[in-house]
Order: sequence, then structure tokens, then C-alpha cells
Amino acid sequence: MQRGLGFAVLAGLMAAMLSGPARSESGMSKGEIIISAYAGLTGPIPLTGAQMQIGWQTAVDEINAAGGINGPKIRLLIEDDQYEPSRAVSAARKLGVQSRSMMVQTYP
Repeated sequence: MQRGLGFAVLAGLMAAMLSGPARSESGMSKGEIIISAYAGLTGPIPLTGAQMQIGWQTAVDEINAAGGINGPKIRLLIEDDQYEPSRAVSAARKLGVQSRSMMVQTYP
């Protein structure tokens, strides 16, 4: 139940973002939607970040297998923040600005 709700929320948010003027400004590239995430894939507790990465990738794979969001497929970019605040800030900036991601996700 929770998993289905998460997919529905993600798809709804992405569809809403695609319908507005931001579509032409960021997050869209050659018919794909760029979303990104950062997590501690290495560092003191890499297992948590690895589990998040698997979850994010599974959601993206399922959405893409179902035809994407209104046609465009999702491309997921992931950065390792090594569970360090300064690296998390750098990762967020890189993903949000340089990659022009439509959405940047992390975990609490």
C-alpha cells in the first residue's frame, strides 16, 4: 500500500511540473525527465544510502516500464555525499544546478 502511494505521489508531482512553464527551463532534456538524489553510499553507514538508491531506482524503473510520465522517461542521477554535511551541500548544488534536475531528493 505504501509503495503504491509513493509511486502515485511521485507520478503526480512530475505530471504537475511537466504541465507548467518550468518544463522548458529545467529537468527536461531530449524527451526525458531528470531527477536526482544524494545519499551516503559510502562513509560510516553506507547500507542506508544503498537501500535508498535501490528504492529510488526501482521506482524509476517501474515508472519507465509503464511508459514514463506523459511519454518522457525518467533519468535518475545519484551522488554520494559520504554522510558528510559539506559533501551533501556540494551534491545538492551539483545535482540541482549543474544537472538542471527537476527534483532533488534525499532522506532525513
